[in-house]
Amino acid sequence: MKCGHCGTVVEEGYHVCSSCGANFRGHNGRKTIGILLISFGVIMIFAGFNVANGLKDFLFAIIFSTLFVLPGFYIFKWGNKKQWWRSNN
Repeated sequence: MKCGHCGTVVEEGYHVCSSCGANFRGHNGRKTIGILLISFGVIMIFAGFNVANGLKDFLFAIIFSTLFVLPGFYIFKWGNKKQWWRSNN
């Protein structure tokens, strides 16, 4: 594979370019936001189990929690996509 910054060939199994120091990794901030959204949605589902006074309240909790879980999965998947990152220190 080639480095996305300088074009140097990086051997298979290595994730750091020996020429410019760029790292081949995912975006940690996006992964963190995705995990937080998924966690919040799952907590809302369990809270819906405990607080629901009927089927209507439970379905509302399920539908409202999917507004957090589905985007959370998408953001986590987007952040998990690996690309070349380089710090300019």
